[in-house]
Amino acid sequence: MALLGDVLSIKELPHGVLIVGDRIEARGSLEKLIKNSLGQDANAFDLIEINTDSFDVKDGDSLRNFLSRKSIGQCKVSVISSSVFTVSAQNSLLKCAEEIANDSWIFILVASENILLPTLKSRLVKFNISRENEDDSNHKKLAIKFMKGTVSERINILEKMLKVSDDEDEKKKLRREVREFVEVIGSVIAKIPRQNNKFALEAVIMAGRMLNDPSAQMRLLLENIAYTLPETKE
Repeated sequence: MALLGDVLSIKELPHGVLIVGDRIEARGSLEKLIKNSLGQDANAFDLIEINTDSFDVKDGDSLRNFLSRKSIGQCKVSVISSSVFTVSAQNSLLKCAEEIANDSWIFILVASENILLPTLKSRLVKFNISRENEDDSNHKKLAIKFMKGTVSERINILEKMLKVSDDEDEKKKLRREVREFVEVIGSVIAKIPRQNNKFALEAVIMAGRMLNDPSAQMRLLLENIAYTLPETKE
């Protein structure tokens, strides 16, 4: 197992890195690592950050343009964080990862590695934010069951999933798990022709965005997904 917290400098890392775990926590840990490695001076390195609900071809073009231009600082650092990656955008990322220069790094931050294509993951070296991310957890399997169920079955899954004690740590853990649950769903429906999943994808993107707010109502966001997902049960 490789933990990002065990790394002392980004110069120890390969040039294409996948960071799996809570994306907010991952961004904080990565920012600290970058500053410790390259210094506090913003001019010491070139940086592009793409933090979006859905990473699409337009974002991929921005990344390619950034990587292709001449460096101003000592190196280039790309940080990409998204709930959903379209297939075409992942193919663009794959090309970037295959052609990345020795003075550049690409960091892709995801709650679940399941949202990425195997071909893209094969070009990246995976690091976890915590040991909790090492094994597939039950809520990832639950996301697949949720998508295959009827609306009624999905609501029943949510009733069981959202039961939690009043303990604040347990509530925070549940919110992290729900974000990952939503991202797994998003990764699957992003591969369906858009005309068949427009409203479901919009519901997933909205949920991914709003779940970063501790005051957001998880139940309402998840029920919206449950009702807008096309039923695929055989």
